[in-house]
Amino acid sequence: MTRFSAETFTNSGITVSNLAITFDKLIFDQLNLRIDPGEFVAIVGASGCGKTTLMNAIAGLVPASEGNIEVNGRPPAAGRPDIAYVLARDALLPWRSVRENVEYALMLSGFRKPEWKPVALDYLDRVGLAAYADALPAQLSHGMRQRVALARAFSVNRLVYMLDEPFSALDAQTKLVLHDQLLALWEGERKTVIFVTHDIGEAVTLADRVIVMGTQGRGIVDEITVDLPRPRSAGELQENEAFHAIYRQAWHSLRKGMS
Repeated sequence: MTRFSAETFTNSGITVSNLAITFDKLIFDQLNLRIDPGEFVAIVGASGCGKTTLMNAIAGLVPASEGNIEVNGRPPAAGRPDIAYVLARDALLPWRSVRENVEYALMLSGFRKPEWKPVALDYLDRVGLAAYADALPAQLSHGMRQRVALARAFSVNRLVYMLDEPFSALDAQTKLVLHDQLLALWEGERKTVIFVTHDIGEAVTLADRVIVMGTQGRGIVDEITVDLPRPRSAGELQENEAFHAIYRQAWHSLRKGMS
């Protein structure tokens, strides 16, 4: 088995055209979205507006009722090796050590066995957990387990990263730490990221662009460019007036989308 190579897929970004999703009711209709290669896009909106449904459709987990989606030049399909999905729960295997959890993902992704340990330790070091490589998940805080989940996801060399509220259960201070570590991982490799969150501040801190979704099937009601310099520090942005201006713009759009 050989290591997954990003060159296997064309890094051409994501295109959503005239997308409609219907379950027992219309979730959204005629939705159009373009995400460029290497772009970090955050999606915000009230519960039930279709944020996660849109991401699941892009990942090939939910079928489109109408319209088309292309991810790196191909239609969506579950289990594609160019996409990584990170959930709110870390989903670590409790009987494996921190390093072994990352190594397991590397094994499933086709990395050669001699690569497992050095790659796992490299990414654990990037999230500040090299000293905990031999610890079991039960010995870590929730924030530390989410850092392991980030290390595991980025270690496997995907082109697209889909993160569904990965920090929603964390306290505000821990969130800021995780924001900086996620940004550092992303800055190093500039993969395409779709990040779903209810937290407008989190969206503005992380993203190049914030997509605001409305309720009652309205889909996207606003797209806001985050014109803030990179690299960013989550803590420093709290004192940046441009950050707060973009936050207010997103908040007004979110309120409008719920009315």
